[in-house]
Amino acid sequence: RSWRAPPSAPERRADRGYGRNVADVVLITTDDLEPAVRLRGALEDAGLRVELLASGEGLDDALGDPLLVIVTGGLRERRNRTLVQAARARRLPVIGLTERTEATGREACRELGMQECFPKPIDPEEVALVGRRLIQREQLREITGIVGDTDAMEGVLERVVQIAPVNSTVLILGESG
Repeated sequence: RSWRAPPSAPERRADRGYGRNVADVVLITTDDLEPAVRLRGALEDAGLRVELLASGEGLDDALGDPLLVIVTGGLRERRNRTLVQAARARRLPVIGLTERTEATGREACRELGMQECFPKPIDPEEVALVGRRLIQREQLREITGIVGDTDAMEGVLERVVQIAPVNSTVLILGESG
């Protein structure tokens, strides 16, 4: 018998399908530090590497390849709008944390360039779950070549995620199917 060391955190993460390599990272802005720290813990518990971005830092300041960007406040501020635009240009999913007084509907999020918005105070585990789902969805887009951000395309990607683990032939019906 030979002894094998237990898998490292990046190996365990790779086994679960999160991230493409060890350098993959989730970026969280520190506009509102309290939820940023809580989110960091929840995402690290989910096996993801996390970096906190200080005010004025951008995607190029990250030590790894960003998978997801979470903006914790100041969604309409110029520096955060610039960060969101840079993330969208790289086809990175973006989550925003809104104040109670801000609109959080799907249209408001899309208007700001974000896929999801959560009103504060947040449940970090829920945001981490949605973040993992968005990362997997983007990875699936890369694999399948499916593009588009409409609700219909999001529905197709959700079906693919549900069906993908099944090892059988599947027929998808619909207007363009």
